[in-house]
Amino acid sequence: MLVMEDWHNFGQDYDPTLMAWHENFEAGWGALRPRYGDAFYRKWRYFLLSGAGSFRVRKVQVWQIIFSKKGLVGGYAPVR
Repeated sequence: MLVMEDWHNFGQDYDPTLMAWHENFEAGWGALRPRYGDAFYRKWRYFLLSGAGSFRVRKVQVWQIIFSKKGLVGGYAPVR
């Protein structure tokens, strides 16, 4: 028997995470450009920014569900 111990939506954390990745990508692009080219730049920038926007307006979500086999004595203490 599985017991659901916790159910958490991490979606609200992905917007700032993707924006930070975008900032790092932009800062490092000069060194990456010769290896990856402009088409990659446009695709990766689109991926990061459209993903951030989707999480920001709550159209996309990421869920974490914690199960235990028989239940945890004293319950589950989530780290948030």
